[in-house]
Amino acid sequence: MDIKTVADQGPAIKALYRLLNQYPHLPAAAFDPGTVIVPAGVVPGIGITLHNGFADFEAWREALNIDGDTVEHRQRLDAPSGSYQLLRGYGTFGEVAVQIQGFAPLGPEATAAA
Repeated sequence: MDIKTVADQGPAIKALYRLLNQYPHLPAAAFDPGTVIVPAGVVPGIGITLHNGFADFEAWREALNIDGDTVEHRQRLDAPSGSYQLLRGYGTFGEVAVQIQGFAPLGPEATAAA
């Protein structure tokens, strides 16, 4: 499904509204209702991005019942803004796909080994 109008974003926006009402205690995040990239491809959904470390990511992952064994871990040592690591997980909320991403800086031991 192509997202061409606000109406096309409707299911993701409605799911995001329900998500925020069901879990008002979760850490603040950046939300992107529209399309997300999941292992199956690009689909309508909600992107949730967290920049304050992995504890925030874990709170969201647990709330969305995303299996920890399916979470991807990556490192980027040469980013213009500095070295960081990324956790990414995929799930659903209702009928809507969800991708969560959490960023954290790399420790000095990781960047020294590069």
